[in-house]
Amino acid sequence: ASTTAAFITSRIMPRTGAGGAADKALHARLQLQQKHSRTTTVMSASASPDGRVAVIGAGISGLACARELKAQGMDVLLFDTGRLAPGGRCSSKTVATDGGKTKILFDHSAQFLSAPLSPSPPSSPSATWEQWVQDMEAQGVLCEWDSQRIGTLKKGGKFTPRASTTTPPQPRALVSPQGMRAIPTYLAQGLHIDRPKWVSKAKHIPNSDGAGGVWDLWHYQEQLDAFEYLIIAHNGK
Repeated sequence: ASTTAAFITSRIMPRTGAGGAADKALHARLQLQQKHSRTTTVMSASASPDGRVAVIGAGISGLACARELKAQGMDVLLFDTGRLAPGGRCSSKTVATDGGKTKILFDHSAQFLSAPLSPSPPSSPSATWEQWVQDMEAQGVLCEWDSQRIGTLKKGGKFTPRASTTTPPQPRALVSPQGMRAIPTYLAQGLHIDRPKWVSKAKHIPNSDGAGGVWDLWHYQEQLDAFEYLIIAHNGK
């Protein structure tokens, strides 16, 4: 499995008249950003590095990343700001009407997910996701959405079903009868998630020889812990 790790750096300081101190801080920050801004880590099935991994964000990307790292035998902890559940934008809300007699389920942002009509090669990065989708279908978490009911409504009221808009047909559209929040609930099984936690600060502390080191994390004024690896699966809002 492969995953992309992005690293937090310090905030850019504004230019001041303090004899170039801000310029030096900015130069140091840019050097750190160039060094740590984007690192791709590829692990074989037998790889199991020592050390803990912090994953910031328990949306679909963070959960998928954590599942793969755990499958490699790594110690992973996710941090998420979700108050009620993980999932990020893949979430649902139930609203009661008629004095609580009727409940209506709304999905936020993610209305459905797509799955290919034919399986990808086993070596493809998509193969793992497709296997999870198959498992969710088998467990009733996902079902196929009637493609004749999804489409484009054009001016004049003409409706074109999604199934007939392209050749070859588009990938299958899958939804969850329990709401799209059921997808992250499934992916979160067996994972350790600390929430609600907003990781407001991360600082890299290198070893004495300048290599390796740990990442210290904070939730506002609360210091969380130190981790050898840091992965950001969050939009940074």
